[in-house]
Amino acid sequence: MLLGVLIGLMTAPNLARMGVGATSRESQLAETVEAFVREVKEKYVDTIDIDSDSLTGLMMTAMLGQLDPHSYYITAHDAEENEEKLYSNFEGIGIGMFYYGDTVYVDEVFADGPAERAGLLPGDRIVRVDTLEVTGKGLTKQEHGLATYIRGPRGTFVEIGVQRGAGDEEKSFRVKRDVIFRPTVMAGLMLDKTTGYIRISSFSFTTGYEMHKTLAKLLRQGMKSLILDLRDNSGGSLESAIEVAQEFLPAKDKILYTEGAHQPRRNFFADGKGLFVEGRMAVLIDEGSASASEIVAGSVQDNDRGLVVGRRSFGKGLVQTMLEMPGGASLSLTTARYYTPSGRCIQRPYKKGTDEYYSDYLLRMLVVDSVADRLQLNTTDTTLVFYTKQGRKVYGGGGIQPDTVLAYETGGNWKYYNEVVRAHVITECAIDYLHRHSLALKERYADVEAFVKGYTPEGDCLQTLLKRADAKGIARDPKGIAQHGQEMVQLFKAHLAQSLYGEDAYYRVTMTYDRELQRTRKIINQNR
Repeated sequence: MLLGVLIGLMTAPNLARMGVGATSRESQLAETVEAFVREVKEKYVDTIDIDSDSLTGLMMTAMLGQLDPHSYYITAHDAEENEEKLYSNFEGIGIGMFYYGDTVYVDEVFADGPAERAGLLPGDRIVRVDTLEVTGKGLTKQEHGLATYIRGPRGTFVEIGVQRGAGDEEKSFRVKRDVIFRPTVMAGLMLDKTTGYIRISSFSFTTGYEMHKTLAKLLRQGMKSLILDLRDNSGGSLESAIEVAQEFLPAKDKILYTEGAHQPRRNFFADGKGLFVEGRMAVLIDEGSASASEIVAGSVQDNDRGLVVGRRSFGKGLVQTMLEMPGGASLSLTTARYYTPSGRCIQRPYKKGTDEYYSDYLLRMLVVDSVADRLQLNTTDTTLVFYTKQGRKVYGGGGIQPDTVLAYETGGNWKYYNEVVRAHVITECAIDYLHRHSLALKERYADVEAFVKGYTPEGDCLQTLLKRADAKGIARDPKGIAQHGQEMVQLFKAHLAQSLYGEDAYYRVTMTYDRELQRTRKIINQNR
């Protein structure tokens, strides 16, 4: 009943706008909603500082929350941001910003972007945007809202005032805004002479193209085996997931199918134009891998194309359709479920409520062995057992279960390391260092290769990190420092590399101590 009411409420304005007469029942419903919003605003016991659109949005969100965890209402502002994510571009100057106290620093300058061409550097402290002073006033991140002022239509100019180095002198840069492309393939590099590594952060409309180009590059460099890293990739475009999966599957291999009460079954097959349909491969996943990531991992696993390594994925097997609403808002409505080639619907149950649904995956981090993780999938239920192309058992009912489980590392004195990372200690120290040394580092290291090979953090780097952690009230743990102190130093170097040379540079540093990646590398290359 609720679904029928919801769809009627959402479609009535669109029907009227398209010239189709809405039924009297739908018109009455629309009038009821309008009256509801008006009465709440005019007669509630306290003054409500909220406009009608926001109040309507809250009501829609509450209604959709009764359906499933992934149907939601999107305001006009958020719809624009969602579109930017799907298209991986926006209009601006091409910088990342880090909010540190009441000050904003340039955290990253995108390669070949307007900011880089104008001369901005990572570590620059932003003090002015046009005539607006933006530092020294105790402003919070939300109050700064700098992106609103810095972004703007392509071809227009913005003046950025910064402080660089130890001096207080302001440097001014006039930057011409442009369309900024933000890649979703964050890394594409060789781990050794024959093993390639690709990391995808999300699936936008450009991911398939980026993937094809990256594979071509690695094949030219001699790649014979591939690790595809989808950890913490929460998904995105279904079309891009299909495009990525096609790179690994021979023609006519099934990638997935979708089906819903009002959506007939649709099958999706590989077109045979993939660049890497032979050769060893592993897909690395974890509890943060969802939706489009699970489509790719499931298609590789069910077709016995490669191994899936890591921890059981999130378990989102619902397909959303974006429906345009009046005023620029949108409705993301679940219209179908997707199924892996073996017939698995990997959507986790959500009948016990949204809170339990989203907290369940965090509990899986406590799993210490593969047997316990498999028991969580209720492998005794024969209705959840499916078979790959070569007859291996795989399980439905919640996420993609890896062929090889890498248990989440809960021991080993990680507590101190994790607290330091969560408190932004390493990022803040990296920004401080860049503020003083960014120009010198750029002059000394011409490219990322030179930096990764040649730069070594100064001898007192660890002590600098520890002192800042002390100042934040993080109690020192000698065992944690002894075991993971050098990883903290390497993470500091990775942040510098990312700020100076881009996302790919970050992974060039972290891959040297990423335990899960190194274990996957051994798995994929054993018994060659």
